[in-house]
Amino acid sequence: MKIITAIEERGEFRKLKRGDKVTIWEVIKLAYETIIVEIEEGIATVTLNRPEVLNALSSQVFNELADAVCEFGGG
Repeated sequence: MKIITAIEERGEFRKLKRGDKVTIWEVIKLAYETIIVEIEEGIATVTLNRPEVLNALSSQVFNELADAVCEFGGG
C-alpha cells in the first residue's frame, strides 16, 4: 500500500470530505507528483509530468517510476 502511504504523507486525504466518492484511479493520481499513471484495458501508461523543467529526470522521478513499475508491472 505504498500509494496510500504517499498520499497520507502529503496530506492529500485532507482534501477529501466524508462521503466523497473517488475511484481507485483518482487515488492513484494523487499518489504521484512527477508522473501520471493511466490504466486502460489492462495497460498502464506512465507519463512524465514535469513540464516546468522539460521533464528532466530527478531522484523523485526515478523513485516514482520504480514504485509505479512495482505496483502495476505485474512482476
